[in-house]
Amino acid sequence: MTADLTSITQVLPAIELPPADVRRALNGWHNGGVADAIGHRLYLFERAQPVAGARLAHNRILQQALDELARTHAESAQILHLRFLDNFTAESVANRLNLAPATFYERQKTAISQMTEILCQMDTQARQERFNQLEQRLERPQSSHLVGVTEQIDMLLPQLASSDRGWIISIEGIGGIGKTTLAGELARSAICHDTSWENVAWVTARQNNFHAHAESAADAPGVLTVGELLEQLYVQLMDQTPPPTMDNEQMLMSLEHHLRQHKCLIIIDNLETLADVEVLLSTLRRLIRPSKFILTSRESNYVDNEVFHVVLNELNEANAIELVRAEARASNLPEVVMATDKQLRSIYETVGGNPLALRLIVGQLHIFDLNQVLSDLKEARSRSAESLYTFIFRRLWDHLDETARCLLIAMLFTSEQGDTLAELADICSDEEDERTLSAEELRAGLIQLVTFNLVESRGDLFERRFTIHNLTRSFLHKQVKVWQEP
Repeated sequence: MTADLTSITQVLPAIELPPADVRRALNGWHNGGVADAIGHRLYLFERAQPVAGARLAHNRILQQALDELARTHAESAQILHLRFLDNFTAESVANRLNLAPATFYERQKTAISQMTEILCQMDTQARQERFNQLEQRLERPQSSHLVGVTEQIDMLLPQLASSDRGWIISIEGIGGIGKTTLAGELARSAICHDTSWENVAWVTARQNNFHAHAESAADAPGVLTVGELLEQLYVQLMDQTPPPTMDNEQMLMSLEHHLRQHKCLIIIDNLETLADVEVLLSTLRRLIRPSKFILTSRESNYVDNEVFHVVLNELNEANAIELVRAEARASNLPEVVMATDKQLRSIYETVGGNPLALRLIVGQLHIFDLNQVLSDLKEARSRSAESLYTFIFRRLWDHLDETARCLLIAMLFTSEQGDTLAELADICSDEEDERTLSAEELRAGLIQLVTFNLVESRGDLFERRFTIHNLTRSFLHKQVKVWQEP
């Protein structure tokens, strides 16, 4: 299987501007035909039109291009100015410049091609400035190596580009799986390829970042209220703080009006740590169209039909090993870079394709050998292992009821391909076990575990199989026993 390694660098799409369209735009200098000729092709016209009248804005841009042409090709600029801006006939311009008709037409053709190139350069610069300005609002990924995201981005970009769907996209999955990274890269791709996005905003409810050697800390629940979220959006989108007398409803109405008039892309990261998710979703419905939202969450909420759900699964083995090599290459671990897939496979067998866990292992390999690092993770012996498990699992474990906890531990006995509901029932109905689960308890527990993305539901319309990530298996092997102790 080929690995999917992507750079975070966005390349602006090439501008397609035929010289014939520039010729038509010049012909429209006096009758306002510029917009019909090239206005739909260039971002320059899109940006300038709201500020000035369409005809004035378009003519100003053509004049800027002519001025730039005059600096490098004075005769070419003179030909175009006389012919189109001054509206002289071709014969008059040729006579004035002492050119034979054939020579004049050839030089006019060359001048239009030169001006086309200048317009493309001007437009590329304007697009780049716009992208740089908007991109600054997005959170930077913790690593410059993105693996396995191309397929998701290719699937989600049409949702963002659509004018009748994809208003709220929710990227869901277990901690460390790459939700924030995917949301950021998706937003970068969107604003890079679609200049209709006027602004972006990024709000995070995350309280703790993962640090391998820091004291363990799980995200605190309910730390960001809807009112606080609205205030952050107001500051970012309005470029000012809300007046002290403005209450939440007034702030919401102001944002609603603004987002109806201006197409904005808004990312809300770590949705599960908001105090009231249901209230938030009802609030977002007032802010969509044409603006859109990208959400990330460790929990899946399937009660809102406006939400397009994307459950982010772990990397496959090829991509996981490629990420290990990329991180090792960046941090100068040649022995890891040169290792064979077979030698690195034990990493995948221990933590699966969780990017956060994979990067932790690479960092530990600067100090310890691979067998020691993997053994520490399996046995939950090191502070880094405890910190990882706490960051990913602690809050979810604390929110599970006893039935769901028993079922999650029972998932240790499922196959890698996953087990059906009937097979899970057999696992959980051992008469010798102190805690067996009824069919009703099994279904309720599965719903909670899948909602928390601790169990993965695979399959099709007619059969579903349930399994857990390798990292979850390692967590259940030792760490969960520590948390169960009184």
